[in-house]
Amino acid sequence: MAGPKFKASDEQRQKVKALAGYGLSHQEIATVAGVGSVITLRKYFHEELRRGPLEAQSNVMRALFRQASSGRNSAATMFWLKTRAGWSEQGKVEEREVPTSTVWEIHEYQPPRSPEEQKWVEEALRGFDHTPDKPVRWEGDQGHDEGDEEEAPRRRRPN
Repeated sequence: MAGPKFKASDEQRQKVKALAGYGLSHQEIATVAGVGSVITLRKYFHEELRRGPLEAQSNVMRALFRQASSGRNSAATMFWLKTRAGWSEQGKVEEREVPTSTVWEIHEYQPPRSPEEQKWVEEALRGFDHTPDKPVRWEGDQGHDEGDEEEAPRRRRPN
């Protein structure tokens, strides 16, 4: 038989949110807040567990910003500039120009073959697609000449 349904009080909600903001584990929060289990805590205090750390971080950042912008706390000012404004000990980092296009280079690695294996491969290719004895040179191959159209018959040129 199930026990009475849990009902969260406003005081428990505030306590859970504060404890979550302090960084306690869910097990520790359940114990301190007087909730029976972590499962019950997560079920009934989901929003407080989510918002507690966010609000705590916001409060600390607000306090740091106040100290940094007041000019009275140079350590807070330097910390803020380094972590939030991108400053460093070496000086301001120069912005890099964003490339407008990307050029991809693809390098195909072909493991070295023995002369006997290479001869076998060339014979197999000649028999397969009736290619001439002279190998076709592709654009980008060593020894490729832009003017030799017959050397690169499959190369496409922009219209």
